[in-house]
Amino acid sequence: MTFFHHSGQSFSQIDYILLRNLSIYKQHKIWNRSATNIPAHVPVETKTIVKIPSGANRKPSEGTSYKKLLWDEIDTETYNSKFSEGLLKIQYDESTSDQLQTITNELTKATKLAVPAKPINPPTKYNNYRFKAANFNTACDWSIGEKENSHSNQRKVFAKYYEDLYMPKDSEYDNSYLEHCKTRLNLIEKFYKENPATSDPYTEKEIQNSMENLNIGKLPDEHGLTAEHLKYAKMVLTPVLTTLFNKIKEINSIPKAFKTMSRATEEFTVTSIIGKVHELCILKKLQLLPGPDLQFGFTEGLCPLMARLLITEAKCEKLPKNIPLFITTVDVQSAFDVVKHIILMDKLLDQTIPTDLLQLTKGLYTDLESKIKWMGDTSDTLNI
Repeated sequence: MTFFHHSGQSFSQIDYILLRNLSIYKQHKIWNRSATNIPAHVPVETKTIVKIPSGANRKPSEGTSYKKLLWDEIDTETYNSKFSEGLLKIQYDESTSDQLQTITNELTKATKLAVPAKPINPPTKYNNYRFKAANFNTACDWSIGEKENSHSNQRKVFAKYYEDLYMPKDSEYDNSYLEHCKTRLNLIEKFYKENPATSDPYTEKEIQNSMENLNIGKLPDEHGLTAEHLKYAKMVLTPVLTTLFNKIKEINSIPKAFKTMSRATEEFTVTSIIGKVHELCILKKLQLLPGPDLQFGFTEGLCPLMARLLITEAKCEKLPKNIPLFITTVDVQSAFDVVKHIILMDKLLDQTIPTDLLQLTKGLYTDLESKIKWMGDTSDTLNI
């Protein structure tokens, strides 16, 4: 029997069939050699009583469907028309969360109607090594000496790990400093209540500029939205977001979706794309003073190579003079330390910002939540 490989690049001849269990044998036939069968092999055909289910009747997989939106082929007129029609459902006396949910739903509906999608090959070990684990039960360390193969339990493992990572470890010094920050913040808030100062309302130009600053080609957020969804509906979406953001600032009612992050285990975090626009608008109004300009690698124009150049020059200068050279690296501030949000708020007080923006920023950091995305699904909510 001649076996042709599924790739079509090779074939082999099988002229021996060995059976250990004769109960599956039905009959066999020896064929004459074909002219295309160059090796000196005689093909043998054997029939068995074993039945293999046909792939044609196989039920479709219940796994994740992978599709790529073709934004270059978008029907812009249909997209904006459908979205505009859906926005009529917004009731402006509703909560900010309900209004945001309506906007999200209508963007999704307009996308399905006006943006073609191309199916992506399902992740297999043959066509995409990166997603090999999607088809196989990859073991994950649960604790020392143990493995966990269930994707559901693996999500719990990652959730427990990141929940522990998110929360700062209490110490005597941290608690003392934390109490100081709480007292200071309470005094400032009391003063602001007696002497309120509000910022100017958001303008449509500010909303548009914030949307333009979003990067395209990024992962979708928890609701499946990306920067492209907003940019192609910019003219229709801008006045709606302007009204929504001003209401959020006026009554200090932040939608829950703005305070929920979805973290993939590949070390990146995905937040609400509309929430990012909201944050960019706030940052523009805060007008924060620039931080220290001494951190190489974190300051524009100061790459690590610049630090290397300075050290090299210092070494070259000391050699002819035969003088000792002492080099000390100092971290301006521990940028990646886990801290209490109240401490960050205390630092913001030094910037002298309006009352409404202070309360808005504090609200964004209150009751923050996160979810871990793993193997096409998300974990339960974590408090961070």
